[in-house]
Amino acid sequence: MLYSKLVTLFSDGVSFSEDEVPLGDNLVVRNFSFHSPERQRVGPAHSQIAASATGSEVDEEIQENNNFRYHVMMPAQMKKARNVVIMLHGLNERYWTKYLPWAASVVEATGHAVVLFPLAFHMNRAPARWADPQRMAHLSRERKRALPDLTSSSFVNAAISARLCEQPERFIQSGLESYYDLINLVEMIKNGLHPAIDKDATIDFFTYSIGTLLGDLLMMANMSGYFSASRHISFCGGPVVSGLHPESKFILDSEAVGKLRECLLSTDRLEVLLSDNTEFEKAFRCMLDYGIGSSEREERLRCMGARRYVIALADDHVVMVNEIRNTFGEKEKNGIHVEIMQYTYKYRHEDPFPVLTKMYSNIDRQFQRTFDRICNFLKR
Repeated sequence: MLYSKLVTLFSDGVSFSEDEVPLGDNLVVRNFSFHSPERQRVGPAHSQIAASATGSEVDEEIQENNNFRYHVMMPAQMKKARNVVIMLHGLNERYWTKYLPWAASVVEATGHAVVLFPLAFHMNRAPARWADPQRMAHLSRERKRALPDLTSSSFVNAAISARLCEQPERFIQSGLESYYDLINLVEMIKNGLHPAIDKDATIDFFTYSIGTLLGDLLMMANMSGYFSASRHISFCGGPVVSGLHPESKFILDSEAVGKLRECLLSTDRLEVLLSDNTEFEKAFRCMLDYGIGSSEREERLRCMGARRYVIALADDHVVMVNEIRNTFGEKEKNGIHVEIMQYTYKYRHEDPFPVLTKMYSNIDRQFQRTFDRICNFLKR
């Protein structure tokens, strides 16, 4: 189906309230509940972090994050999926609307099920007040008054920027929580406990922006060998964290970016946050900065080899081409294919396929070019 048709189909999103939502004759979305276990596994400081700028409760008491629903999109006649693609989204995302056409394209072209799984404190795992335009516009104005040199502040990024300025450690702790949630999901599948996914199903990843970091970390850590045969294709993502440029009215303001960089390059903070020295934490360390664990990073990338495919956009100013190349190096060394694409219209990292009806024929073509590559890589 053309991208423009998919945009129309999903213009109102997909409800989480129903257990099953038919999408025409060929697709269905099945919704499942998930409980994120106690956060003692993700760092000793987590339970002490209060969301003072955006609410009064501590993070572990935010029920939207602890108990939530997630989508599984699959062919309508399929009872249990034998092949699964886990889709991971970008930073400061609120709604799945952008990703639903992407997921539908993958399902239609491959016949695989797509799991749209929200990262901690994102999408429907975030309180509604964090997306309240009036309340967040007020918070943005307060930040501008308190920080005269602040740039890129908006009601869209006010909540996440304020939270990361208060406690930049949240970036790592939320990543750890998201990682363990996904491991729990995979173990549910492997133990034959998932109603829509076969216990022997293949598990691959299609990721975007910051979701790519988590996808790579899952592959690199490879807990219990779960992902030894998995494939991972990323779109607009992939560099080490210090190679990202997330200052944007849609992602983070300048103060949050500065605080986050300071935290991620602080040896003392990392010693506390990544104190268990698990395979995941080792992988996390080597993906933080070019100067940290370069030999280990190169070895872990080599282990992924041809099972890893990177698609970048030439004019992306958040995930820049040079940072992609600096991280992944040359295919001759590690087997990872990196492709740089360019579109014939103006786009942003946050919106590679804009909803512009006058340009739909052009956007349809570029979307199809991109997803032909994505789906061909994921086919089994």
